[in-house]
Amino acid sequence: MRQLERKFGYTQTTSDALLIPRKRNFLTTHPLEAADIHSAHLVQNVFNRLFTIDADGNIQGELAHHYIWNGPTLSLFLRKDVRFHDGSLLTSKEVTKSLRALIAYPAYAYSYRHVKHIVSNGPYRVDLTLDQRRSSILPQLASLHTSIIKDGIGTGPFQLAQHDDKKTVLTAFPNYFGIRALLDRIEFIQMPEQYDPVYRTSASDSSPIDTIATQSGFGLVFLHPRVGGPFESVAARHYIHRLVAEIRGNIHAFEERAQPNDCGFLESYSQPYTVPDGPAVLFTQPIRIKMTDFTDKVTRWLCGRFDQDGIPYEFVEVGFKESITEFHAYDTIDLAVHAEVFERNLPFAFYQFMTNTFSPPIRLFQQMPEMLKWIEQYDKTPFENWLPIHQAIERYLIDESYF
Repeated sequence: MRQLERKFGYTQTTSDALLIPRKRNFLTTHPLEAADIHSAHLVQNVFNRLFTIDADGNIQGELAHHYIWNGPTLSLFLRKDVRFHDGSLLTSKEVTKSLRALIAYPAYAYSYRHVKHIVSNGPYRVDLTLDQRRSSILPQLASLHTSIIKDGIGTGPFQLAQHDDKKTVLTAFPNYFGIRALLDRIEFIQMPEQYDPVYRTSASDSSPIDTIATQSGFGLVFLHPRVGGPFESVAARHYIHRLVAEIRGNIHAFEERAQPNDCGFLESYSQPYTVPDGPAVLFTQPIRIKMTDFTDKVTRWLCGRFDQDGIPYEFVEVGFKESITEFHAYDTIDLAVHAEVFERNLPFAFYQFMTNTFSPPIRLFQQMPEMLKWIEQYDKTPFENWLPIHQAIERYLIDESYF
């Protein structure tokens, strides 16, 4: 139950059903497309991955029973008697098909460019041949998007019973190979925009229990150095960085759950930094600011400080789904407020954040050739030694006021 509470952000007490009101429908139920936190939490409960990785970097088999290396080939031996939600058995055929779709998917093609061949070798063995033996492939296979899927269904503790514009219903899968879920049913019910979100523990319980709490993450302000844009100038980026630093200490007054951050986005691995000094900058063109409903309030709060200095800006409306799935959404945008929640293992989550095409940073890096050189260092470094690269990248992005 605590695992469900951490994933969905809500507490359930005595009932076997959990009813959760939502203002926005899930964008997707497919692992390869689950780039937002809400879809990701849904996918986590419907599908399984080959491996799991914890906060300390320990990797354990989930659908994979064990593995062996033979030169550049990683052989995965699957658990037996694992069933999909339609009752069919999991075999190497479904795993091979899922992994081939993964490495061909545009958002992940770069991350898995070192995988050369994927073949079934018997009903419960899958061989992945890489260009060379790479320790990073195991944590990669523990990522959400590597979840195994067959015709839209998974093997997880919950099965998708209904998904439409009115509600999404998950029911416990009785033949789950792991520990059976305590809840029998979870219903996500679409509500009007003006609805004040509360949850109930059963359909018969008419009294509100508590307000919804969501999983915490961090927020970033991206300054895009696009050609011809205002933030090609490092002085302009530093100036905006100073304005953000000036008001961030008051963010908890604007949003009670928010906390100011003067370190970085590597959590305990980050260190406090000094904002670059310099004069005010005169902007001769408006700053094009991405406006998405998800970050609407904090974006307008930030723009209130720009108004004080007479900084010109204009909003570029980008839908929530478009901001995630449209790879060119940032091409003509100068500033964007972004919210992010890392997966459990921070070192690998940071790598994903830097390289996943769904993630905004890699879209900005096309204007930052020096960053692409940093990204290449991951290929030359074992996974367990990635942290110094993370810290160097984080410091560079902050010192140059890109983030």
